Amino acid sequence: MRMRWQFLLFFSAIFLAACGSLEAITPAPPTATSTPISTELPPIATAIPAGFNEENPIQIVIVPADPDSAEDHVEAFEDALNELTDVEITVVLVETQTEAYTAVCSAASGTVSAAWVNGMTYAATSLNRCGTAGLRADTPDGTGQTGVLLLNMEYEDNGIDDAIEETLCRISVDDFFSWILPVLFYGAEDFTLADIVEIDELDDNDEILESLMDNDCAAAGMSEAAWEAYLDAESDSEEEIDEEDTLEANIFVAATSPEIPYNVFSFSGAMTLDALQDIQSALLELDEESGRSEIDPESTDELSPDAEMMVALFGYGSFEAVDDGDMQELLDFMQDSGINFAGLAD
Repeated sequence: MRMRWQFLLFFSAIFLAACGSLEAITPAPPTATSTPISTELPPIATAIPAGFNEENPIQIVIVPADPDSAEDHVEAFEDALNELTDVEITVVLVETQTEAYTAVCSAASGTVSAAWVNGMTYAATSLNRCGTAGLRADTPDGTGQTGVLLLNMEYEDNGIDDAIEETLCRISVDDFFSWILPVLFYGAEDFTLADIVEIDELDDNDEILESLMDNDCAAAGMSEAAWEAYLDAESDSEEEIDEEDTLEANIFVAATSPEIPYNVFSFSGAMTLDALQDIQSALLELDEESGRSEIDPESTDELSPDAEMMVALFGYGSFEAVDDGDMQELLDFMQDSGINFAGLAD
């Protein structure tokens, strides 16, 4: 069953009022006693924010683009960040989105972190109020992808309301566009996993479209780019196709998602603004100096050491500065689905 976000806000106000009469008070005559000299209280130690001493560094967590190569560059990357910033930083490579999510949302443990995470995990950190967006990846393929929910034309009149009672096809339980995305779309219409009558697993998008055409599947999800590529291929085909047998005649787009970012730097809400801005500026500087944005992924030219380091950690492309406001459409879409995003972080 779907678990809804439940933000329970408890407000309490205690108003204390005291009323009473004041009687006239006769002031006492002054005395010859000297006024005592006040003793200065010892200073109270205040906690030093994370990153501003060596004992409590800020942790940068990365799920690297090239794990094997990243191991050779992580130390140099950590040194470069520490040289460019006024905070103490340690860099940690992890294998899963769950580890990155946990790092950002575990500030109470004493370790304050920022993490390089995918769009779904970023949404989880933001909606759980433990992370905020600072940077986004701009790759050769753009900053992210949109997805579509496809339905057989038989369900055009009532859409998801009718299709929910029929077969949903997916590639696997781990596939974002064919499984997680349809669940988000269904959730936005107040349907739960228990409402899906039947799920059929197919090998790939080719089989999904064939099953949608034959109405063996009522619904399926895929990336909008993949769907448009199929439409273009059919349109450009030299093979003569009866109009009634085309994709557009048999399948329609019932819903389209906001863009799901490829990767986002999510900063712990426990991080000070000074530290956040310092780290973000350093990352942008390292990125620009590496020339990563100018590199052709298909080129066989040897990369500079800085470019090789950045590509190993973050892939091809560049960083751009963002905040949660830039992601609001995505966050609204995710929240409307009612899904527990902490459980989808891996």
